[in-house]
Amino acid sequence: MAKAADKSTTIHWIWLLEALQEAIKVFGSQVLAKRCLKEWLATGQLPWTCMAWEELDEEGLIRPSRGNEPNLGSILSALIQFFAQSLRIDWEDNSAYDLRNGALGIKVSHTHLGALLPDDRPGHDEAPQQTKPAALKLMAPKAWLTGAKKKNPRRQNEDVKAYALRLHALMQEASVAKSWSLNTVRRRLYDKDE
Repeated sequence: MAKAADKSTTIHWIWLLEALQEAIKVFGSQVLAKRCLKEWLATGQLPWTCMAWEELDEEGLIRPSRGNEPNLGSILSALIQFFAQSLRIDWEDNSAYDLRNGALGIKVSHTHLGALLPDDRPGHDEAPQQTKPAALKLMAPKAWLTGAKKKNPRRQNEDVKAYALRLHALMQEASVAKSWSLNTVRRRLYDKDE
């Protein structure tokens, strides 16, 4: 008869977006929450897994499968160093990409996250009164991109892919109603500004 799994070693996984939402509740800041989560993922303090791992070609598109078995050693090496690099993280889509690889359906350990998030201050029985923050005005993505292109023009010898990647990273931190995917940013670079 098989024994039941030991619950002390079972990891409870939550989506990356859920982890971000929990961190925002604790820190009260989306920027700080994202910064801490990135650091914990990069240092290995916050274990993660993903539903799919993709290798990208030179243009940032999914490399077509050639029917060969993947080199497990190179994938494991890439997974270990993945969050230690500069990444484009799509929090709402639970995915992240660097220039060569992509992780889709990212989940993190809820137990580890709870241990990393700071506890309430000791000695305070009463919950502090929270003042309502001023309403944050979110820009439409197209309007933001128009302004961002003016503030951050394309650099000399910067190809469209690198320029789109730079703008996409800025968009992830900006106050926009909806962040676009890298491919959408790249396509919109060819739109004429009105």
